[in-house]
Amino acid sequence: MPASSANNLMLICPAAKTEVRSLHFFEKALIGIGIFEIPLQLDKYLMYYTDDGMLGAVAGFNVSILLVCLVVLYWNWFLQVMARGPETGRVLRKTFGTTKIFYLAAILVSSLTAVAPFLSYFEFFMVFQGYLLFFYLANRIETREDFLWVLGWLMAALAFQGVVMIGLKLMGSSMYGATKKLGPISFAVWEDGRTAGTMGSAVVAGSVMAMTFLPISGLIFSKTARAWLPAVFVALALGAIGILFTQTRGALITLFFGAIILGVGCWARQWLPKYTFQALLIGSVIALVPAYDLYQNRIQKGDHGSAKSREHLAGIAIDILSDDPIFGYGAGNCHRACQKYSDQGEFRSEWYYTIHCKYLVVWIETGILGLTFFLLTLGSSIRDGWLAWRTRNRFFGPIGLAISAAIIGQMVHMIVDIFNSRLQVQYLWVLFGLAASARSIAQFESSYPVTETAVEGDDV
Repeated sequence: MPASSANNLMLICPAAKTEVRSLHFFEKALIGIGIFEIPLQLDKYLMYYTDDGMLGAVAGFNVSILLVCLVVLYWNWFLQVMARGPETGRVLRKTFGTTKIFYLAAILVSSLTAVAPFLSYFEFFMVFQGYLLFFYLANRIETREDFLWVLGWLMAALAFQGVVMIGLKLMGSSMYGATKKLGPISFAVWEDGRTAGTMGSAVVAGSVMAMTFLPISGLIFSKTARAWLPAVFVALALGAIGILFTQTRGALITLFFGAIILGVGCWARQWLPKYTFQALLIGSVIALVPAYDLYQNRIQKGDHGSAKSREHLAGIAIDILSDDPIFGYGAGNCHRACQKYSDQGEFRSEWYYTIHCKYLVVWIETGILGLTFFLLTLGSSIRDGWLAWRTRNRFFGPIGLAISAAIIGQMVHMIVDIFNSRLQVQYLWVLFGLAASARSIAQFESSYPVTETAVEGDDV
């Protein structure tokens, strides 16, 4: 934005002058680097158990550039708090995410009944990093300018992956089944031509890109600086092509449900831009070639048994839950707990892997309480986005609804996906943090109204 929203708020609401704090450039840089790094996978797994990793488990302690950024950010935050003393009379209240803390506790407690407790610790370590992301974004993003900064990095990551996937496609069939390295970054295309970008898996790539596509789409319906719109449209066009090149049906389902929620909501409030129809038409034309490729390879030719394989895995899950639906077998231990069931009767000759349904996996691993807190974790963040929407704030309202729509879309995808890669988990927690931040700032601006003319460049 051309001007700081925080400074504009100070002019209108003196009470907010010492309460709303913008990020320093140092903090912005670390947040941007951390968010952009996630899909690049500049990380290392310590104490890695290959056999467990081959069956879909989080098989080691993940250490990444993002983790380094989080450690430095929290240390800097601690020093700031120590320097200025307690934050008395704070307008933007702290957000802890009670249900999220209980979900983390359920993961940790499940290690007591785990077949292999160390796998539970690996899972906890990864999800805890997600919570650190959530807590920082929810409580340190206090202005529109800083919120846009985070969305800008998500937009840059989406556009970059789109460019990479287009480039991989242009290289032709010589790249099929290949993985090329450029320093520590890997570029992959599956044997059937599905692009994975730098994310290793076409399924994960599609899921992550769809997850970020919707919140960025919210910028179109928000009252934001006009200078952002060309970049938004470019990022969305590149991202849409990249998602279609992954040929991930779950990602398309996410976009379908999310787009309906966002579109209907903005239409009901008459917030759709005048150029909506033209944008949809142009987008449809751009998507024709990759969409036809998707139809040929994933619908007309079939999916090589991908959907069918989920049926017997679900059958194994039902068998193990029938024996013990209350207590879990330990986070990260689904594949080990189900092994004896997969070796029996009708499942013996079938392909075996971790159950391809996130809800069943959480239930098997952490029990009914863990599943309850997992659902409440998702629901509370959907509620945060919805509360931002209900404020009728022309900036945060559409974005809050878009984030809620993205989470709902991912929940549909979770029915047929493991959803335990670092990329999916951490980007989901980024959405949790942004939803909480959008709700908090939107409610603050409702209490201390900001006129549209008070925020420079804030009209469409």
